[in-house]
Amino acid sequence: MAGEKIGFIGIGVMGNPMSKNLLKAGFDVTVFDLVRSRAMEAVKAGAKIATSDAKVAENSDIVIVMVYDTDDARRAIFGRRGVWETVRPGTTIIFTCTIDPFFCKEVAAKGKQKGINVLDVAVSGAGQPVRDGTVTLLAGGDKAVLDRCMPVLTAMGKKVYHLGGIGSGEITKICNNYIISTTSAMISDCIKIASRAGLDLDKFHEALMNSSARSNTLEKNWGSLSRETNKSGEKVVKKAPRNLFKDLRLAAGLGTSYGIKVPLAALTSQLDLERYEPVSKKEPARGKR
Repeated sequence: MAGEKIGFIGIGVMGNPMSKNLLKAGFDVTVFDLVRSRAMEAVKAGAKIATSDAKVAENSDIVIVMVYDTDDARRAIFGRRGVWETVRPGTTIIFTCTIDPFFCKEVAAKGKQKGINVLDVAVSGAGQPVRDGTVTLLAGGDKAVLDRCMPVLTAMGKKVYHLGGIGSGEITKICNNYIISTTSAMISDCIKIASRAGLDLDKFHEALMNSSARSNTLEKNWGSLSRETNKSGEKVVKKAPRNLFKDLRLAAGLGTSYGIKVPLAALTSQLDLERYEPVSKKEPARGKR
């Protein structure tokens, strides 16, 4: 496995440190991102650079895809100059981005006819953990293929959980993010209530952390959800990241696919709209989580 050539598509907030950790582990890594400057960060650390998704796949034994959403993943795999044009039998494609599990199943089904292995290995964690390579990896796919790829995966994450067949990792990650997103929205609402009521938000947070509302989200996401000063000096709640919308749509889609009502997914994305950033792509999103 040490001699395996790794292709990495999507060198953004997550892909950049993940590709660097692979380089630190001694792997031969070739990277590509639609925004070339992002890819250059990995190149400075020792990676080779490709000019397209197809060029990444051309000489790679394992192709890791860490792009923003399912549409980006579809373009990377099946689009013009995509992975499918050059991928060789025996290659393993690993989706580490948070995307539709049914797309992973589609790629796996087509890959089987072509002798291509497919895993979905979603990443739980960000920031320092992804830089340190201590994130949790949620995997779906053939256990034998997963075991062969374990040296690559453990170079990027500390714990790897095999959840079942293809798509299982994505389903687990989407459920994880559904819980985080809805909880974060409630915390944000509570911050606004407490702020407008004149409460000391530091004491408010401490009190909640020592009450039955205590949670990992309340502890770790407080900083990103807490107040900032605007031009008028008023304390306002920060906007939630646009990933919230993507992940809530994925959760709602899963509910529909399995005949389960998940009203909180749709409701959360509509509550207090001025607080949330709209989903827009002013620049290519490739490389964003």
